[in-house]
Amino acid sequence: RENIALITKKCHDMKYQIAALIQMDGYDKKRNLFIKDIQNMIEIYDNDVQTGNEVLDTILMEKGLYCKMHNIEWTCVANGKLLEFLDVIDLFAIMGNALDNAVEGVEKCKEEQYKSIGVRVWKKDLFAVVQVENSFAGELKWKDGLPLTSKKDKENHGIGIRSIKEIVEKYEGTLNIRVQDGSFILTILFPIPEA
Repeated sequence: RENIALITKKCHDMKYQIAALIQMDGYDKKRNLFIKDIQNMIEIYDNDVQTGNEVLDTILMEKGLYCKMHNIEWTCVANGKLLEFLDVIDLFAIMGNALDNAVEGVEKCKEEQYKSIGVRVWKKDLFAVVQVENSFAGELKWKDGLPLTSKKDKENHGIGIRSIKEIVEKYEGTLNIRVQDGSFILTILFPIPEA
């Protein structure tokens, strides 16, 4: 977390220093291209996420950084405070598994296909809703309402979704997975505990 905060601060400061360099008199095209390259590199690391939940921020920052580095469109609109009732390990397991699966799904898309991952966390009535949506190509096979892994080693894969389901049920929530219009959509509804 400290490293992420430091990188974020440095990138933020460098953006303004580079903007000042561009405005200085006497720059040529080569220098301008060099500055633009640096700006692009900084953009990759300037992905500070502030959801109000430090654990969620860390997970989202890491995955968002990965997406930017691999040309995957990344969007995130999340009220992390809604998930404060979750145990830290459970939150890491849910979001880590969901986002790892999303990245894996996007990476299976064809080269020319639009690649995106979106994360949303919002409140609906008395529920905290968590949704992870990603580009998806192909078909899924289902068993007991869950998608089966497409990997050959079925014994050691497909564990992530089952883990998410078990944790969601521990908090009396529901898990819904669907494929729609070229997207894989994982939606979790958690009843928000009364204070």
